[in-house]
Amino acid sequence: MTQQTKRLAYLFAIALALGSLSACGDDDNGEENDPNNNNDAPGMTALEEACLHAREDIPLDRDASAERDDVDENIAGTHTHYRVNLPESGEEPDHYEGYIGYNIDDGDTYGLFTSSDMPVAIFDADGDELSIDTQTVDECPEIITQHTLELDAGDHFLRFGPSSQSELSTVSEILSEHH
Repeated sequence: MTQQTKRLAYLFAIALALGSLSACGDDDNGEENDPNNNNDAPGMTALEEACLHAREDIPLDRDASAERDDVDENIAGTHTHYRVNLPESGEEPDHYEGYIGYNIDDGDTYGLFTSSDMPVAIFDADGDELSIDTQTVDECPEIITQHTLELDAGDHFLRFGPSSQSELSTVSEILSEHH
């Protein structure tokens, strides 16, 4: 291989790498150092984009708390693949349930895509349970369920479980960004 061919191959590899990084833009939701923190990919549905994140992004680990008042971690970033680890529920052996923060900067309709069909509930900062529309997803093996949430800006809490599963993966998308 000639020196010029090597240089062209090197430049082509750099161009490919830069092109893949620009497929999704930056999303300013407090996850500045997260390499998975992407913004909406043109032409993709929210489910397609969530599936892409679930399939290709390295998940960020978050530990859920057994009690809502003890929550100290959140999954606020959209376009980010999280793995939520659930504590064992004291009610029955091998049953897991936990709370995690879901802090929203802008009121909108959000899609919370999960790798499990375990129950999900959402509460506002006052502890009032909010409405969720849940549907099963068949198009993506990494995502089992889509939970649609109409949320105002502010602090919220998600409860996952009870379930026999000790963890689940989740990706959140703002549904109004997708057409």
